[in-house]
Amino acid sequence: MITSKRMSIAETVDFKFDLEYNASYIVLHLPRVDKFNKTVLKEMQSKVKEMYEFCDTVGYEGFWAAVETGDRRTTKLVRLLNFEGPIGSSSGYDVYQYKSAKDK
Repeated sequence: MITSKRMSIAETVDFKFDLEYNASYIVLHLPRVDKFNKTVLKEMQSKVKEMYEFCDTVGYEGFWAAVETGDRRTTKLVRLLNFEGPIGSSSGYDVYQYKSAKDK
């Protein structure tokens, strides 16, 4: 098993994003979403786009999100953030892949 590290990448009063990463992959986690409306969604979309551009620039093959299996609320949210899937699962999480405008 490849070991990974995890760090908080964005935290507001409304939500928190963490990144899990190693040399092979980078995965977005959404451990906290306290408020969700159009304004928060736009802020999240902007952050996700920045993270994707970073991943693309440093050479990761993709950008993924992990959602606890069965978490319908977060699943809906990652789909609104342009993640598609699930493309697989690991350790109780469903994995989704980000699709930028250039990928579609």
